[in-house]
Amino acid sequence: MPNQYYINLHTKTLIESIRIFHQTFPVSSSVSSIEILMHIILLTSKDEVITLKKIYNSVPYAENTVRTYLRELFKSGWITFIDGHDDNRVVCLEITPKFYRTLIQLSDLTMPKPSP
Repeated sequence: MPNQYYINLHTKTLIESIRIFHQTFPVSSSVSSIEILMHIILLTSKDEVITLKKIYNSVPYAENTVRTYLRELFKSGWITFIDGHDDNRVVCLEITPKFYRTLIQLSDLTMPKPSP
C-alpha cells in the first residue's frame, strides 16, 4: 500500500504546479486555452516542427478558437510565426526565449527534489 504521506505530498506538489502554471502562462479559465498550450509544450518537448496544421488537428476545437488563442500568445510575446522551411505556404510556430525560460523555471519549481 502506498505511503499516505507521499500521496498527500505529491498531491500538494501537483496542485502547486497547476497554480503556478495558471499564474505564469496566459490561460483563461476555459479548457481550450490550457489544452492548446499543453499541445505546444508537448510538441516542443519532442523537438518537432510545430505547424499550425498540427495544432489545429491535435485539439478538438474550432480553428477560430485555436487561432484566437494563438494570436493572444503571439501578441503577448510567447510565440512567433515563421514560414515553413521547405514550403512558404506552411506556417510554423516557434516558442520565444520568454516561453522557454518560463518552462525551465516552472520545471525547476515543480519537479520533486530527489531524496538523499
